[in-house]
Amino acid sequence: MTKIQKNIVKSSVVLLLLFLLLIIAFLINLLSLTDKLINSPYNKRLNELRQTTNIGSIYDKNNVLLAGSEDGQRVYHDNQNIRNSHSHIIGDVYGYCPTGADIRFGSILLDYKESLFSRINRQFKDIEKTGDDVALTIDCRLNIFAYDMIKEYNGAVVIQDYTTGEILSMVSSPAFDPNTVLEDLSINMSKDAFVNRAIQGQYAPGSLFHIVTAGAAIENIDDIATEKYKCDGSIEIDDETIYCENAHGYITMDEAFAHSCNTVFAQIGVELGAKKLTSFAEQLKFNYNFNYSDVALYPSSISVSKKEEDAAFAYTAIGQHETIVSPLHMSMITGAIANNGVMMTPNLLMSIDNSIVNKSKHGVRIISNDTVKVLQEYMMQNVSYGSGSKAISNLVKIYGKDGVAISSTDGSLYPNTWFVGYINDDDNAIVICVVLEQSYDGSNPSVEIGKTILEYAYSLEY
Repeated sequence: MTKIQKNIVKSSVVLLLLFLLLIIAFLINLLSLTDKLINSPYNKRLNELRQTTNIGSIYDKNNVLLAGSEDGQRVYHDNQNIRNSHSHIIGDVYGYCPTGADIRFGSILLDYKESLFSRINRQFKDIEKTGDDVALTIDCRLNIFAYDMIKEYNGAVVIQDYTTGEILSMVSSPAFDPNTVLEDLSINMSKDAFVNRAIQGQYAPGSLFHIVTAGAAIENIDDIATEKYKCDGSIEIDDETIYCENAHGYITMDEAFAHSCNTVFAQIGVELGAKKLTSFAEQLKFNYNFNYSDVALYPSSISVSKKEEDAAFAYTAIGQHETIVSPLHMSMITGAIANNGVMMTPNLLMSIDNSIVNKSKHGVRIISNDTVKVLQEYMMQNVSYGSGSKAISNLVKIYGKDGVAISSTDGSLYPNTWFVGYINDDDNAIVICVVLEQSYDGSNPSVEIGKTILEYAYSLEY
């Protein structure tokens, strides 16, 4: 065989291997999309099954029945407060809230994958078709409590076990009553009640983004721990004025984090630039296509280019510009800080027909050991003596970060408020994220609400 022939053979083998890899990647992607396609509210076969199948029941983790079936119809809990507080968790059979369990786990609840043998046997014995029951990781008690805390606002609360990723509570307000979806359709549509703000909400993080900017600075700016920045209460960058609530004087980044100082973080943003800010944010799963089996988590994004002016870097560093994030994603980021840098995959499905779903607790390291230790210290300081001090608790040690974000460019609306926090105790590994729309009127109600819910969760021995 000549040298040319050998090279042709080698090239052919390489091309064949690349082709096989492409086929494998395509099949993996197709398999990952299968459940999404099956459980789509537009799946005609699934909608047909809803007419001929006793839909399976939905329970919380403590066996509280949230949704059942009677005479082929979906029925819900008698208590309206339970129905409202779990409306986005359950969803509705019509698909107006497609992120809920009724749609998300529709193939299980309707036994979509029933075997041919089972179907023939059932038809032969004239047995009515019944779907499988599911139990969720949600604690009904926590959901009711969290919903009661925020029902006067538009917003969301997420509570997770940060070592497993289990979603213990997820509420969104305004809620809807699944018993009267069609009767209340117009009013629910007008107030976006079918939107699950916990996973679909895409909010500017505001000063909550200091977590990301601080992480990027720790990893990219030499001597950042000792460097001092001046805060005069405002700073001009490219003819843009960025304000801080106080003039802090010369302070270090950890002090700026504790006191939520925007002027300092604006300066740090300019020092970092677009590439380093974006790189660390993407490390935390910004600009990432979430593809989770249990929750339809909408993507968070950061968009800033090195071609832009310094003001763009400054605004990005304080969580404005074109940065958006969901409450569940912020819960996952905060949970990763609590979990020593490892972000856990969120999960909501606990069991099917009383058989525990065998899910490997999958986590991925998103923050280095050295960086996460510093961020943990920063979050401790924010609550201990900083702007998050209303989260100080006599029951548990809470680490956290408060945030305020502009919700209108012309200042006509009150800003949104945020709080993320976790219990710094291996025996009570819970993390919370609270966002309340247009709720800032000089104080941040999300902080005290977050603390109160964490204390309640602790009382339930989470």
